[in-house]
Amino acid sequence: IGTSSLRRQAFILAKRPDLKVLPLRGNVPTRIEKLRAGQVDATFLAIAGLKRLHLEHEAACVLEPEEMLPSAGQGAIGIEIRSDDNDVHSVLDPLHCRETGLCVTAERAALQVLNGSCHAPIGAYARIETHRLALNVAVSSPDGICFYEGSGSGSPEEAQVIGEAVGADLKRRVPPDILT
Repeated sequence: IGTSSLRRQAFILAKRPDLKVLPLRGNVPTRIEKLRAGQVDATFLAIAGLKRLHLEHEAACVLEPEEMLPSAGQGAIGIEIRSDDNDVHSVLDPLHCRETGLCVTAERAALQVLNGSCHAPIGAYARIETHRLALNVAVSSPDGICFYEGSGSGSPEEAQVIGEAVGADLKRRVPPDILT
């Protein structure tokens, strides 16, 4: 499997320790060419990126979040503005998706409690279903041998608290050396 993502490497090895993971870099067409050339047998590419490039036919299968949790905030677009800039707030406010904002808040809260960085394989996925926010978080050792999962749910308005609670639960269970 070709990937340069530590999270994807760890998560796939947790499910399939028999696989070999090789570093794979480059833009989407370059990665597809390396796959065709036999440098790797498979790779992970975002379906949104494939669709944007009209290459969705290249996907052999699409993994659902339940099969491999994405990174916290994956796919969300954030724009940082000054809190006192009312003009920019009024222009951007109609673009804000409240549901996405709450989901990202929960995911990032868990990540913050875990002191998550690009050096720790952590996945987080929140969604709002039937007026409830549900959050799943997973942490793995880079080799996939140690794998920890946590989840929580509640009112969407409690997104921060839900994320912090799931993060705190995992922090108690995950050995500190995995999170550094």
